[in-house]
Amino acid sequence: MKTKKNFGGLHRLSIRSKLFWSYFLTMLLTISLAGWIMSSVIRNAIETSIESELSNSTTTILNLVESTTNASIKNLLRAVAEKNLDIVRDFHRRYKKGELSEKAAKKQARQVLLSQTIGSTGYIYCLDSRGTIKVHPNKALIGENISQYTFVKDQMQQKEGYITYEWTSPGEEIPKNKALYMVHFTPWDWIISVSSYREEFIQLIKTRDFEQSVNDLRFGITGYAYIVDGKGNFLVHPTLQGTNIKAPENIDGKEFVQEMIRKKNGRIIYRWQNPGEKHPREKLVIYNHIPELDWIVASSSYLDEFYSPLATINYTIFSVAFVILILAFLITFYLGKSIITPLYQLISHFKVDSQGDFSRRMTIDSGGEIGELAGCYNNFMERLEGYHRKLQISEENFRGIFEGAVEGIFKSTADGDIVTLNSSLALMLGYETPEALMAATNNRVDPLFVEKKSAVHLMSVLKNKGHLTFYEARLYKKDRSIIWVSLSIRGIWEQGVLTFVEGFVNDISDQKRFRKELIKRQTEIEEKNIILEGQTAELRRLSAIKDDFLAMTTHELRTPLHGMIGIADSLINDSKNPLSPGIKSDLEIIVSSGMRLSNLVNDLLVASKLKQKEIKLHLRPLDLGKTVNLVMGIHRPLLQNAHLTLENLIPDNTFVMADEERLQQILHNLIGNAVKFSDGGKIVVSTKIGSRVEIHVSDTGIGIEKEKIETIFLPFEQGDYSATRQYPGTGLGLSIARQLVVLHGGELHVKSEPDRGSVFTFTLTPSPEPPVRERQPVAKIVEVGPMPVDLPALENKAKSVHEIVVVDDDPVNLHIVSRQLTMSGYRAMTFTTGSTAVDYILNNNPCMVLLDLMMPGMDGFRVCEILRERHGMDELPIILLTARNQVTDLLQGFAKGANDYLTKPFSKKELIARVETQLRLLAAKDRLVNLRRFMNRIASYVDTDHLFKEVFNTITGESPFQHAVLLSNEKIMATAGNGDSFDRSFPAPVPSMGESEMKKRDSKISVINDNDTQWISIQARGMERYRIIVQPDTPPTRENMEYIRNLITQVRIIRNGITRFAFDPNLSKEIYTIGSMLQKILYIQAARQYCIVHTENKKVELRLSLKEITLRFNDEQLLQVHRSYLVNPTHVVSIKLSKKKGMEICLLRGRVPVGGSYKSTILDAFPGRVPLPD
Repeated sequence: MKTKKNFGGLHRLSIRSKLFWSYFLTMLLTISLAGWIMSSVIRNAIETSIESELSNSTTTILNLVESTTNASIKNLLRAVAEKNLDIVRDFHRRYKKGELSEKAAKKQARQVLLSQTIGSTGYIYCLDSRGTIKVHPNKALIGENISQYTFVKDQMQQKEGYITYEWTSPGEEIPKNKALYMVHFTPWDWIISVSSYREEFIQLIKTRDFEQSVNDLRFGITGYAYIVDGKGNFLVHPTLQGTNIKAPENIDGKEFVQEMIRKKNGRIIYRWQNPGEKHPREKLVIYNHIPELDWIVASSSYLDEFYSPLATINYTIFSVAFVILILAFLITFYLGKSIITPLYQLISHFKVDSQGDFSRRMTIDSGGEIGELAGCYNNFMERLEGYHRKLQISEENFRGIFEGAVEGIFKSTADGDIVTLNSSLALMLGYETPEALMAATNNRVDPLFVEKKSAVHLMSVLKNKGHLTFYEARLYKKDRSIIWVSLSIRGIWEQGVLTFVEGFVNDISDQKRFRKELIKRQTEIEEKNIILEGQTAELRRLSAIKDDFLAMTTHELRTPLHGMIGIADSLINDSKNPLSPGIKSDLEIIVSSGMRLSNLVNDLLVASKLKQKEIKLHLRPLDLGKTVNLVMGIHRPLLQNAHLTLENLIPDNTFVMADEERLQQILHNLIGNAVKFSDGGKIVVSTKIGSRVEIHVSDTGIGIEKEKIETIFLPFEQGDYSATRQYPGTGLGLSIARQLVVLHGGELHVKSEPDRGSVFTFTLTPSPEPPVRERQPVAKIVEVGPMPVDLPALENKAKSVHEIVVVDDDPVNLHIVSRQLTMSGYRAMTFTTGSTAVDYILNNNPCMVLLDLMMPGMDGFRVCEILRERHGMDELPIILLTARNQVTDLLQGFAKGANDYLTKPFSKKELIARVETQLRLLAAKDRLVNLRRFMNRIASYVDTDHLFKEVFNTITGESPFQHAVLLSNEKIMATAGNGDSFDRSFPAPVPSMGESEMKKRDSKISVINDNDTQWISIQARGMERYRIIVQPDTPPTRENMEYIRNLITQVRIIRNGITRFAFDPNLSKEIYTIGSMLQKILYIQAARQYCIVHTENKKVELRLSLKEITLRFNDEQLLQVHRSYLVNPTHVVSIKLSKKKGMEICLLRGRVPVGGSYKSTILDAFPGRVPLPD
């Protein structure tokens, strides 16, 4: 009511008056508001432009100063870095010329680098491409990897150039900018880095370098830029340069400068009067701070020089607004008249149309919105008239679809009364018309259902879900026969109440019959599948029987073959009972025939596997040249024709993807075939590399006739050679070779001419990568307690005879193997059953076991398993002797703990080579134990004399010798063997003795040949007054010399420890502290320059490293389990696996992680206590 009272007069106005006043007032307010906004925006734009221009100028000056600073610092650091690069190159050049060792060259280079300082806190350091520090003033950091820092990652990536970064030194909280220039020395992989804080280079900055550039900047008419430092000195200024604003005579009116110095960066508006002006004016300054230089960079200008255009803009806006208002008045009056007239006409037409006459239309006399309104009215009436006609047609079409549908369609009430249905549903149920069906059922749905509960269940589900699809039910037809139907129905709800039901009905009786027939067929198929599965199992059983038969047959063939070949080979090689040439020739024929029969057995097995497709390839990168050399090395001893040679022309680094065993078999067959059919000349293996690798095996043999070239690759075919009977064989070799090549995805073909030779060519896939070198398993090191320190002269040590146990149920094999071992200087213990062999081995200490697999009672697998429960693979080597070369047997043997295997028949050379290889591995393990024991006794070495006596005992106790003597200043300290018969003084060896020296970093070992006698002279660098001279029983091997070098290296480490301990009282004190509290120590943790000793109730910091501690205490006292941790073994509670698949040691208080490289140490120190992973 209040609204009507206030605006009652406005409601009574005509549309023309409403339009006029609405447009006029709106235009007036809009123009006024737009003028005010425009003025404000322009003012803000001017202010923003001023600040932007001044800020950009300040930033430009700041960048100019920083660029000058960076250039000065970079040039200085670069000069230092490149100079030190030249120094490192010089040391490297001296190392290359032999003037210095590489270690000494690096050491002197480090000293030169570390002797320099950059500024007051800068220094030089080096790291490698992996981020590991190689040179640094802080020795504790050497060897540390610092690749987690961002600037170090930049160094690792760039290796050369200039970078800046923020760094917080120890004891400081705020990071400071640091500059670094680096160069890369590739031979040593050193990134030589020269770094220092940027603030230390202020003296390098000269204002004259950029003074003119700053003074040339102008803003507006009189604006300019200037620079002032933190003490108030104007470094650059058009008029005040060189003055100090804090001086009493200059402070008046310039307080804003002091505020700038205090705030460092921002904006200030102040009043300023230039010389010659009458009044001061407002001035704006934008300033920023350079922390390293403590400079303020500022840009300033007068505000009135920028705001003068604003008054002119405001006057122009007012004038334009007045003109627009006059035009708006005239336009509004005209528009009101043009709108009102057509509206009256439209109202008149609507009154007539409301009576039901849709044929009237408006005349369109004008365009614009009024014309569009008239057009919309006409279109509306036309569409309304069209919808009326379509509605009538739609009703007729729906009736046609309802009656003509193939599916039955119905509608009923929720109570089951039929409302309507189509003819298809009536015919489906056997009625002529819908009316007949409705009459027969009294317009009810219930009588049609065979099961009355189906109708009830259907309605119950429909009320809950609102719809139902593919509901199956049985209905009565007119003749009372039954059909299956599928119902898809939905409910019609009115005000939440189900009122009607409508849906479709499909006859699915035929589908039901088909489904029943399908189930019957599926049952029959399943029964047949069961029969097929039984037949398949039977075929598999027969195949297994076949495999067992082949394996057993080959075993039974190879066993007597091995006996025949072994006895003949032993007789041939028996130097004690030489044979006549004729008998020796006959025996060689026996060996050759036996080997041919053995090869035939192998070819038959491979051919059978190829036929059954049982061979699976294990492809990996292989060096083709080395593989060919291996195969040729096997064939060269078998060449009986001195005029036939083998040549390998395959280039180095030719890599292929192949199965190593099968590739050797292919080459064996092709090269063996060429040897067989060549009376002289040469057999050459060459290659051609493209997208595939072509391998050519060419010979100068008898050749092949053209019509027989393809038949030679068929099984049991050799081709119709001119001398077929002269070259026996089964003809399986080439067939096997081709099938193996095809398995590799390649091809094998031949080119040949009779009497001119043949060229066999096959292809393989090239490998982009070289073969991966397999890591050999590390032998378990047995912990040995400290030995006595007394030093008696040792007696002559006679060569011990190795005892080898041979287990085989075949007496012939036992006789052959024991004879071959005895002839080679070994003692053989033979057993025919596994149980008796196990009893003997467990109660004695043989050095090796040769074990047959197939034996009655306890087989070889079980024997191997029992022995491995007591002896590790590095303690008791086991070599399997088997006539079964099935892959599954070999894998099972290795899984049970075998070290190696030999396939019967084998030669004496192969047997002895395998035995000696395992014995060398045992010797290497024993030497590792000796070195470990030698280091564990470090605490007992009181002086260098004592140390060298222990070295002398260790060397003479390691291998047999004739004479040995320890000299000090060429005077005898100790002797062994017949050493006491030596002269009392020993001059240095003279050149006439034929000395060949091998100089190493820590040792000087000379092999001296004096007539028919060979001597070894041993000295340690830095301790040349001591010399050990040994006359060995046999020439020294490479392994013996390497062992002695390693021992001398340990001597130098121990000697350095003894020297430091003697002359460093602080070290002695710290070591004494650890020894006094050893029983209470739980673990020791390494820090940068000290270590932390953790006891049961306190922590103690000591100034020494873990390495210095390990030199004074053995593993039984303090065991190293990580590069940063030592633990006391007596306080270890348990060993657990961590969540990250690592290992942790649990102590009485606290836990210690185990390093990856120390896991074997833990396994040896705590046997049986290390948990296995899940």
